[in-house]
Amino acid sequence: MADVNRTPGIFLWLALAFAIGEPVAGEEGWGSLQGQVVVIGNVPQLGPAAPANGLCPSVDVPNESLVVDAESGGLRNVAVYLRKAPARIHPELQTPTERPAQMLLQNCRFIPRMQIVRTGQTIELTNEDPLDHSPRWYPFANSLPAYSIPAKPQTFEFAKAERIPLKLTCDLHPYMTAWWILLDHPYAAITDAQGRFRLENLPSGQHELVLWHERKGYLNKNLRVQVEPGDNALPSVRIPVAELLEQ
Repeated sequence: MADVNRTPGIFLWLALAFAIGEPVAGEEGWGSLQGQVVVIGNVPQLGPAAPANGLCPSVDVPNESLVVDAESGGLRNVAVYLRKAPARIHPELQTPTERPAQMLLQNCRFIPRMQIVRTGQTIELTNEDPLDHSPRWYPFANSLPAYSIPAKPQTFEFAKAERIPLKLTCDLHPYMTAWWILLDHPYAAITDAQGRFRLENLPSGQHELVLWHERKGYLNKNLRVQVEPGDNALPSVRIPVAELLEQ
């Protein structure tokens, strides 16, 4: 897999690499798309987001805003998704899963830090801490008040997709942060511990891909790719560490 430096030439290079244009085969075909986001440079050790205080948190809260694999340089928690819903959605993916998107409030952390939520999918928040939390989110398209989350799980759902990742915080513990990728289609992924991602059952043809990370925002807002039937691989996307340290 070739590497692509984060330079202005990335757009031209990728356009050539994927031969942007009409699909050459498989009008009714479906393909997968995989790739990796890699950080270039020395990544500093970040201190805890909050120290242990004996109650909540009972242990130090790690700073998860920048998680990079020491061996591969892979960047965790990059949201990778189609900018808009395609005209065709694979039959197996047309209906949102009946499984709720679950978020745990534990030791004054939101777990997981980032997750994908589809419109119409139930969200379940469960508090395992010995005190209440007051989650607050910052939507554009939806309207939801802040919630008080005691021990009993709280469930709700969003009716509309959000144009950018939706931030979740806690009024009582401002260092608590999480992100929801709220979409009206199933074509999204979050990079794993090695910075890898994979999208399954994409319709063949041209798509615009978004790459987003909480420290930078858009790593790439309109990455054009041509998906052919079968497996498709992106060149690795390389991000200088300095771009992720700017605050």
